[in-house]
Amino acid sequence: MPEVRVMALGVDPQGSRPLLVLQETDGRGRVLPIAVGIPEAQAVELERSGARPERPQTHALICNVVEALGHRIEGVRITEIRDGIYHAELRLDRGVTVSSRLTDAVTLALHLELPILVEEDVLAAGATELAVVNVEDDQDEEIAVDESGEPVVDPDEVEAFRKFLDQASPEDFDKPS
Repeated sequence: MPEVRVMALGVDPQGSRPLLVLQETDGRGRVLPIAVGIPEAQAVELERSGARPERPQTHALICNVVEALGHRIEGVRITEIRDGIYHAELRLDRGVTVSSRLTDAVTLALHLELPILVEEDVLAAGATELAVVNVEDDQDEEIAVDESGEPVVDPDEVEAFRKFLDQASPEDFDKPS
């Protein structure tokens, strides 16, 4: 079963919904763009940034409850697409699985630094191939990458996206095209 990582959070090309972009870690490097809600995008970004609020967010609360009940979350799986909605499950110790929304599962995986696995048929149905291109700007400077080869993210762009998420309302996404 292919493993993916959170590659990016962004906005769909029409600028109407946040997108969670998962990238296959091995193999073909396919990407799986998934439209998500604003609160879900905020939760994922909070985990990606490593912020730890004073009070536990819902995903941290779930981890605490699972642990208090004597279990441990070992991983998450994206199991299917049904009626255009991605479904996931949490894999706990002792063979226990629990149905989950995709964004909750991904946020928990980030929080606990767990692998995110995707059923091959789900990845095949929703993913696109990632084309890697050596892009240069007008001044012939290459785009900066970190030690893992990932593009260095402009902090101003991240901050602008955070502000967008903080100020957006559900009505912003229901406008006809």
